[in-house]
Amino acid sequence: EIYYGYDHFEQCYRYDYDIYYSTKIGGGWSEPKRLGGYVNSDADDGVLCITPDGNALYFVSFKENYNLDGGPFYRAEIRGDSLVNIQGLGGKLTEFWNNSDYNAYSFPDRPEEEVMLKYLSGVAVSSDEQELYFATDINRKYGKIDIWVSYKVDGIWTEPINLGPNINAPGAINCEPRLSLDDDVLFFSSN
Repeated sequence: EIYYGYDHFEQCYRYDYDIYYSTKIGGGWSEPKRLGGYVNSDADDGVLCITPDGNALYFVSFKENYNLDGGPFYRAEIRGDSLVNIQGLGGKLTEFWNNSDYNAYSFPDRPEEEVMLKYLSGVAVSSDEQELYFATDINRKYGKIDIWVSYKVDGIWTEPINLGPNINAPGAINCEPRLSLDDDVLFFSSN
């Protein structure tokens, strides 16, 4: 199976990612299916990664009141074509997100309409699920978007740590973190 996020921006003029999946059938793929229920809300849901063993999906959801159940970062177990045991990661990850300011953005075709967003680009988790990497424009220190890491210590996610100027090029968009299967190499994009 393959999981991915799709943005319905053209249809609703607001960012509204949802998570879809397709199953490999012979030499092709099934029609995309939108994950239902708890995973996709009326808000932005997406920015996902799957653990190297294929047993869990990490994703982000900005559903209403996400902060009350440990969002916006979530983990779900993959059981066949279903996601079960969906839980917010909580800890300092939720606090980091809740205690940050929104940034102003405008749409290219409507620059007069400014919206306030918290932008997130990419999530990666280590094979032992003890490190979570993500890129965001909130609390940035170096680039327009910075890459951060949070560690799971005694079952609680720590305050995210900015990876610093060796990773986050000053003034750049540093995004889409991914880990090698052995967790020794961090891949990312930067302009």
